[in-house]
Amino acid sequence: MGKSDETHRCDVQKIAEEKYITQKAASKRAVIIFITAFLIVGIVIIGIVYYLLSVKFISSNMGRTLGSVEIKIEDKPQVETDGNNVFVNNIKLYQYEEEKELDLYPFVDEEGRYGYIDSSGEVIIEPQYGYANFFSEGMAFVVIDEKGAYINEKGEVITSGDYFYGDSFCNGLAVVYYYDIKGNEEDDEISAVINKDGKEVLRDKYDYVTTEYNGFIVAEKDNKETLYDVNGNEISLSNKCSIYRGYIDGYAVIQDNESYDYYILNEDLKIINFNEYNITDISNSFYELYNEDKGEYVYLNNKLEPIYLKDDYSYLTCFDNENEIACVYYYGSNERVYTYIDYCGNKLFDSKYEIDSSFVDGIASAYLVNEDNYSYGIVDSKGNLIEEGFYYVEVANKNRLIVYDENYTNVGVRDLEGNWIIDDEYDSITAFNNVFICKTIDGDNESYDVYTINGKKINDKSFGASFFSYSKMIYIYDINRDDYENDYYINSENYDVIQFETKDD
Repeated sequence: MGKSDETHRCDVQKIAEEKYITQKAASKRAVIIFITAFLIVGIVIIGIVYYLLSVKFISSNMGRTLGSVEIKIEDKPQVETDGNNVFVNNIKLYQYEEEKELDLYPFVDEEGRYGYIDSSGEVIIEPQYGYANFFSEGMAFVVIDEKGAYINEKGEVITSGDYFYGDSFCNGLAVVYYYDIKGNEEDDEISAVINKDGKEVLRDKYDYVTTEYNGFIVAEKDNKETLYDVNGNEISLSNKCSIYRGYIDGYAVIQDNESYDYYILNEDLKIINFNEYNITDISNSFYELYNEDKGEYVYLNNKLEPIYLKDDYSYLTCFDNENEIACVYYYGSNERVYTYIDYCGNKLFDSKYEIDSSFVDGIASAYLVNEDNYSYGIVDSKGNLIEEGFYYVEVANKNRLIVYDENYTNVGVRDLEGNWIIDDEYDSITAFNNVFICKTIDGDNESYDVYTINGKKINDKSFGASFFSYSKMIYIYDINRDDYENDYYINSENYDVIQFETKDD
């Protein structure tokens, strides 16, 4: 073989080797590309399946909250805020103001003039008004020279008018009344709804009007209720529907007068669609939906988010909104078994008791029902029974128990060790923060005593009066009083008693 032939053979071999290497590299690249594409497609498929599961287009065998119930997402309001307003689907719904708790309370001086004090009794706004109400949303109604006005926490007049009384602001609106608060004929009473600029959005001779529901006004005239938006525009409803007095997170609720089912409206007046599921019950913390054909219940929290129930759970009985715990039950061999779950349906614990209230300082009242007896008990946050055998019991702060006998009389307060804090000699007891207000009924007469959380009596003598609470303060007064001599506040935190000073005759 000549040198040229050998050189040619080497060149051919080299070309073949380079071609082989190139083909091998190309094959490797093809394999890598294929594997990469396969992984990407797999991830995409997993993502799509996860998404479909999350929006309930695919039923999960793990549970049935909305199960196969399809929520029309486009009809569900998307709520956003810009700090001052709330928008639903980019439409202004209502003015949003995070309530700032003001340490201001109205009082009356010896001349009968109203001013404001703080919770220590120090005068913050000098007495100068003919009347003064409590603050709400940073404003309070007062009477200046026999005309109504609203002031801020500095005592500055924000808006005023010829009205003689005004309700507290709620959702940026207040109801004012154009009649003498000392008493004119009802036919002369005209009420109006104003905003914080003092502009009237409604005015008529209403029998009843309120702004207490988010984003809506309800007015009643001639026994007919009408729904309005915040600008006073009437919202027309079918004659077979009535307004349900419950508005949660910007949703209006109406009720069918024939089927008694509920319907949720968003601010665009669209009914939020749950397909074949009807809303059959509404509580402060959840909506109950029912499909008659399937005999199936599903549940939503008050934000219209699903509360997941496993297949063997039968019914959701109550919901502790503050602690986000739902109580459901199923039937065991001889009795109901109560299970506590979180929002996602995760089991927290089983219990023989059904909680009757929210947990307070780690405990809650609960009741047990079976064929033989009916009783109340106390459980901890894990469902463990602490004590049983109560006819009825309520839980207050600091693990205090308000205990009732079988006649719901002889009510007292005791601790978990069985020590009586307040003797069981009252007809009813109301807990407010760290204060107990105890009522005694004697024929047509009622009298009250006030105790600290540790059972120390605050008032020297029982008062035959009325009371209401505002923030940390309890206001005690006699509704039949001629003056304010016996009016006073009790601070529920430090138990200070703030007596009004009145002018001696």
